[in-house]
Amino acid sequence: EWSKYGDRLLQAVEQGDAEKVALLLSKKGISATRPDGEGRTALHLAVIKGSSDCLDVMLSHGADVGLLDPSGLSVLHLAAKNGHTQCVRKLIQHKYPVEVVDPSGLTALHHAAISGIVPCVQFLCDQKAFVDARDLEGHTALALAGRLGRVEVCKHLLDRGADVNAFNKELKTVLMLACEGGHLATVELLLKHGAEPMVVDSVGHSALHYACRSGNPTMLTLVQSATRMSS
Repeated sequence: EWSKYGDRLLQAVEQGDAEKVALLLSKKGISATRPDGEGRTALHLAVIKGSSDCLDVMLSHGADVGLLDPSGLSVLHLAAKNGHTQCVRKLIQHKYPVEVVDPSGLTALHHAAISGIVPCVQFLCDQKAFVDARDLEGHTALALAGRLGRVEVCKHLLDRGADVNAFNKELKTVLMLACEGGHLATVELLLKHGAEPMVVDSVGHSALHYACRSGNPTMLTLVQSATRMSS
């Protein structure tokens, strides 16, 4: 019986059919947080798909939002990771703690920064998410966005006071990570915001080394010029 209705529930969420979700959840023994054979729950699927209406219905039926998915991600992490600002908003309004970390030490803000969805980053910052929180490798949200060249996210995080010279456990700065990734616009932005080009990481390399390795002559010239001005 559960299997039949459970499958229908997942299907309804997949289709974003909030009315059908409400109808199915009113049946005895049907739960938004009961996993199927693959460990998926309707609640997790709703935030992955960004179906805020289905999420609303589940929250009103008392779904346990503390349930983690098989990889240890919370509903808030999944919503942020997939860039669904409306779902993030509803979970925070439902008093979901903004600073919860996943097994890698990533917060919802880290996940939103990686996804590159600026409104999601913006909303989490508005909710007082700690902008310089570090994951287990020492990365801030700015570092992860910089490494991926998410220039608009970087801009927003810097405007919110993110530390432009934050470094990870290997002592790599955001500037080094952006150079390593070959992200010219991000490197330019970081230097404008006072990124220090002279510091070295745990193996003695500066941003110049990573700019050189990127094979981008414009970036190399930019970092060389910043290095000369700093020396």
